[in-house]
Amino acid sequence: MSGRGRGRGGYGEDFGQQFTPFSPRGYRAVEDIAATQREDTLLDKAGKDTAVTLPRRPAYGSQGQRVLLWTNYFRWQIEGMTLYRYTVGVKKGGKDVSRGLMKRVIQLLIEGQLKHMRIDAVSDFRSTLISRKSLNDDLNFDIIYRAEESSEPEDDATQYQVLLEPSGTLNMSELVDYSTSTTVGISLSQSQELLQALNVIIGHASRIDPNTVTIGRNRRVSTATDQPRLSLGGSLEALRAFVFSARAATERVLINVQVKNLPFLVARPLTELISAFRSSGGARHTLGPFLRLVSVEVTHIQRRGKSNNAIPRYKTICGLAQTTDGEGLQHPPRVPREGAGAREVEFWLEESTPAPEGSSKQGQNRSMASEGRYTTVYDFFRIRHNVTIADPSLPVVNVGTSANPSYLPLQVCNVRPGQLARGQINPRQTAEMIKFALRPPSANAKAVTTVALSLLRLERNDVTAFDLKVQPQLLVVPGRRLPAPQLSFAQKKTTSVVNARWDLRDKRLLKVATMSNWRCLYITAGQQVWSKPADLQTCLNSFVSGLRGIGIQCAEAPQPELLRVDAINPSAAISQRRHELAAKKPSIVLVIIPASTGIYNAVKYSCDVQEGVLCQCVVDSKFAKQQTQYYVNVGLKVNLKLGGVNHSIPDINFGRMSPARTMFVGLDVTHPSPGSASSAPSVASIVSSVEETIGQWPAASRVQEARKEMITDLTELVQGQLRLWQSKNRTLPTNLVLYRDGVSEGQYQTVLDHELPAIKKAISSIYSPMEVKQGVPRLLIIIVGKRHHTRFYPTKADDADKTGNSKHGLVVDRGVTNFCNWDFPLQAHSALHGTAKPAHYYVIYDEVLRRLNPDQGEAGAADALEKMTHGLCYLFGRATSAVSVCPPAYYADLVCERARCYLSQHFAPSSGSAALASEPSGSTGVSTAGREVALHDAIKSKMFYI
Repeated sequence: MSGRGRGRGGYGEDFGQQFTPFSPRGYRAVEDIAATQREDTLLDKAGKDTAVTLPRRPAYGSQGQRVLLWTNYFRWQIEGMTLYRYTVGVKKGGKDVSRGLMKRVIQLLIEGQLKHMRIDAVSDFRSTLISRKSLNDDLNFDIIYRAEESSEPEDDATQYQVLLEPSGTLNMSELVDYSTSTTVGISLSQSQELLQALNVIIGHASRIDPNTVTIGRNRRVSTATDQPRLSLGGSLEALRAFVFSARAATERVLINVQVKNLPFLVARPLTELISAFRSSGGARHTLGPFLRLVSVEVTHIQRRGKSNNAIPRYKTICGLAQTTDGEGLQHPPRVPREGAGAREVEFWLEESTPAPEGSSKQGQNRSMASEGRYTTVYDFFRIRHNVTIADPSLPVVNVGTSANPSYLPLQVCNVRPGQLARGQINPRQTAEMIKFALRPPSANAKAVTTVALSLLRLERNDVTAFDLKVQPQLLVVPGRRLPAPQLSFAQKKTTSVVNARWDLRDKRLLKVATMSNWRCLYITAGQQVWSKPADLQTCLNSFVSGLRGIGIQCAEAPQPELLRVDAINPSAAISQRRHELAAKKPSIVLVIIPASTGIYNAVKYSCDVQEGVLCQCVVDSKFAKQQTQYYVNVGLKVNLKLGGVNHSIPDINFGRMSPARTMFVGLDVTHPSPGSASSAPSVASIVSSVEETIGQWPAASRVQEARKEMITDLTELVQGQLRLWQSKNRTLPTNLVLYRDGVSEGQYQTVLDHELPAIKKAISSIYSPMEVKQGVPRLLIIIVGKRHHTRFYPTKADDADKTGNSKHGLVVDRGVTNFCNWDFPLQAHSALHGTAKPAHYYVIYDEVLRRLNPDQGEAGAADALEKMTHGLCYLFGRATSAVSVCPPAYYADLVCERARCYLSQHFAPSSGSAALASEPSGSTGVSTAGREVALHDAIKSKMFYI
């Protein structure tokens, strides 16, 4: 786990322990020269591509030092087989069944009737079944239920109906053709269908393994007791899962497998889980959301099969008892408050007695009459099940629904193993997760080749029934190391880069800001770090010296103002003091705060949205250490916020795309996370360069419908950034280069269908009709992928850094890519720890690169894009290192995160709020949220978010 290569300081780093590269037993790294030659032949044969939409790769890159790499892919030998796909439905009495029940019924179908018909079939146990043979007969099956623990069905076993409906015939030869054909062939979406079918085949064996848990579609984790795990506290533990996916590369189909460290609930009695949750600081009002959808085994009723084997009973928690439960029932339960205990919660207990002869209901005779009474959960379990609840004050859980509740005491519930923790984990648990994840790259590579292959049943070739064979060795691919650019500072000073890092000794920032009339506000919610005002003043004087050391023209330190706030609800006090400070018109306010998310959110909302005052927050405990490196790092942010530029790189890194005539743009969208309120919207953000040093990136954001990835107000956002460029340069850019973050492979075409027209509309509204007719500005759109699972490992010690990762500047455009696509993974940074994660760049629209490099041949455009993107990674202003994601995408992500601070009432209701009121979901909530992210006019052109 490498984070984003954020860069930790201005004055050097300690790189720590030296790790050795991955070295597998039984095979060595040998370059597949024939595959490289075939890639070149296919690309040459394809000829020149003039398409601007989803352009083919113009050439393979040629710049940089060649290296040989392991990668976490396995080659799959696929014959030209035909598969038959069916949509699956499972019903009981005409009604759909639960997902868990559906899985078991489909498994019984595959292992029973289809096996007897000699039909090999696999399923995702959700909606799809794939078979080797066409099912020409009746596609309706009656399945008699049998529990996994039973060898035969019970006498009164339930019968389910399985309905199969043909949904397509899949020819795997088309996937092979797609990866080798120089003609149009099948589309990208069609190839995705074939790959999805292969994912179902890969995942089937592990899905039905009782010791393996499936998370989502393509993640698996073993629940065996000997698996590595780490306690995170609060009844959570970290486990190593594995994620897999089928991928189409040039001339071959691959399986990508990667380690995924995830937090899980500890399998233990539910009473212990809640006790640990409370001990770790879990708030009372968050217990219900924490327990929602947790699966438990109930112990108060024991079922046994025909052979006297125990058959466990499982229930899923809907939540705690609520006062609104069962409102529509004739006799609704009586719940005095949310989370009430077993002696407080009452429900209606039906009691049947013999009915008088001739009594009837709705005209039909009955032999029994129904009566009833209210009883507590405590009394019911004591009388009916002989269970005395030890602690009646503990809340009862609802394992039914809100409309039709069914209550259980915690005492009779045990948490089932292998359940992913829902919602956000706290900072301490996050720190423990990071410790668990930080392993040498070689350790993860070894786990992929051993544990993962075993878990997925690939080492035994369990997919041979589908004529599929896996080569159990990591794939070897060629890569290249691009040289780091030279960095420029003030007074024409330059510096060389070592391990993708540099220091600021004896250097001044390129364009320094003036920090005059600044103010300092010290906010405390408890014990103060400085016992004497003079001690804080000493730290402020050291801070001023640190800033002056890098060239910032900083006025003498002011006398700090002290503000005591309530840590739970700090907004009102902060808002009042902010208004008083703003009246003094400071250039910036240094705000010293404790490590409190709630206080930070309130400060940022108050300054950015309400008053329009630039602020720089620092943590009191860190600021008190008087470390020059820390002060310098803060100074980098201050300089950017005040309009300065920290450093630049030579224009040669951008080829013929002059930064003075090119506006670089970053776009991103953030969505509500687990635990967010129903009112939480999605937030879209935009950043763009506005001058030739590419050092200033003003930003804007908009709220939109929750979980909508395509940007709704994109036209207005692009218009605003173009006007900013125009106001600063008195002209408009001739090139627009957009790095779009947060888009999955399946959404590339959607971006072209929905966002490209919005961008074109913005251009048409700003540029003159003559310029638009002449094709000005030219447009380049690149998708930035961060949520992929591709990793690379050096094959030689000379190509590894001290962490065991490949050295910085690594670009790979062969082996794991397809010649039909213009894409490449790039690891620009040096990871501080763990396994370095490259960013993935994919060109979906190009009017720029191939037009600007015609005399350099097709290779000119490929090299220009890689060099430009790599160079941008050295321009992240607040770091003294290259970052793993290029700044347009990185900055857009930061703007989204800042918007989440403003909307903390919606995104993290329990962590302290910035805005003062929560609104209902729907258009009203989005409208209110829109006002909460509306920046004050005074900072709209500033890098307020850095």
